[in-house]
Amino acid sequence: MAPGHNTHFHREAECVEVKDIMARMLNHRDQYFSDGYLNSEGVKLLNIAIRWAIEKCPEYVVYFKKLRKSKDYEDLLKIARVLETASQ
Repeated sequence: MAPGHNTHFHREAECVEVKDIMARMLNHRDQYFSDGYLNSEGVKLLNIAIRWAIEKCPEYVVYFKKLRKSKDYEDLLKIARVLETASQ
């Protein structure tokens, strides 16, 4: 990385895809969750987010793996808060 390059900005730019997927899941809860838990379409989308996270922002992978295990909407909200806090 070039001297003086803003590492935080670079990291944020790399995590855009992951944030977009999380936003889609939050904005279309009825499409990706059933009774507060990920349905099969939600799991597919989560797996895409995990693949992006592994490649682009691995520091968040642990949160996504927890969500994959629990499939709980509340865990999705926690990840969204973590991502939001990280971008400030």
